[in-house]
Amino acid sequence: MSWQSCRPGPAVLTAGVVCVMILGVLIGFGCTPFAFVNATAPLSNGDLADVDDARLADGLRRAPIGVGVINRTPYRAIGTFGGYDPQDQETIVTFGQLGVTEGFDLEPNGVTPVYALPTTRAFTLGGRRIIDLVFDNDLQKSEAVLRSYPTGATFGTYVPAKDLLKVNIGFTGAPFGDPQGSVPSQGTAEAMTVYLGYDYTRDSILIFDLLEDANAPGGFVIAYRESQALGVDRDRLVLLSPNARAVYLAPLDLDRQTFQLLTGLGTVTVGAPLFTLDIGEDPNVVKVTIDNQSSSDVSVALFGTDSLVIPTAAGTQAERTVAPGFYEYVIATSGENSALLLNSQMLNGRAEATLALTSTSL
Repeated sequence: MSWQSCRPGPAVLTAGVVCVMILGVLIGFGCTPFAFVNATAPLSNGDLADVDDARLADGLRRAPIGVGVINRTPYRAIGTFGGYDPQDQETIVTFGQLGVTEGFDLEPNGVTPVYALPTTRAFTLGGRRIIDLVFDNDLQKSEAVLRSYPTGATFGTYVPAKDLLKVNIGFTGAPFGDPQGSVPSQGTAEAMTVYLGYDYTRDSILIFDLLEDANAPGGFVIAYRESQALGVDRDRLVLLSPNARAVYLAPLDLDRQTFQLLTGLGTVTVGAPLFTLDIGEDPNVVKVTIDNQSSSDVSVALFGTDSLVIPTAAGTQAERTVAPGFYEYVIATSGENSALLLNSQMLNGRAEATLALTSTSL
């Protein structure tokens, strides 16, 4: 699979320039159509009086966007991300840090929760502007909070780590808590900044992929994707339970990490293998049975030689066949606040694989 940024190409935003569109002609001092779109793109869905303040991250009267990061490297990712308005030199700054606490750590091949941040006109991973604004406003001295998307509930608080307030995103082989854990010993990825009205809207979930690239400065790159470009209706997605999200996302042919991020929009529990294996008849297939003995509807998504989602109603069984191979599988329930269960297992040919789910196991 090729991971490319969804952006048409690099863009430069001139801060502080006011653009005016008259009779279809853009007039301004060096103002570009891109700058006009970014400066005028809406920050909310209109009247937000009926929206719970918790969903407006940090109390700002702006619609919340979702932000998630997928680490597709064998190293921990460290650094600072956040949003700001390029025309505002001081006040609108919201940010988070990868690796600042164990709860905000991004392990090798890991996936962050989807965080809720207020819509800003620019959003960056590792950009110099967000670092400068943090120091300019003395934000490095105060406790910060990140909220969960889409509920707006507090995910966690932290005091910013000054050694993570550096340009670019770093990668380290040292575990969290190690004295060298904030040193990018394995390399860095050049910062990426995306812009409202051009790369995302007030209704977007922003997804950043961290990738190894031997030809890139620092040995790593950041790729960017946006939920609508993936065919995801965010307004519909956030109203569904994790189980219903899994069924909704099934036709989009997403990889496991993207599926996990969009299905869970929150925490994931990694568990031991759950399939029990018996000897079957055909060496070229694996018969998969989901035996849902719980009181909750579930969906089991398998990712491997084949990829599929198996929805199974409470108290029923569902059967499918897949090709032999190593599989990762995600279990999503209908509980609104339930964590996804992530497991992995080798499913050999001539096997009958049964996954028995009970209320206790979920």
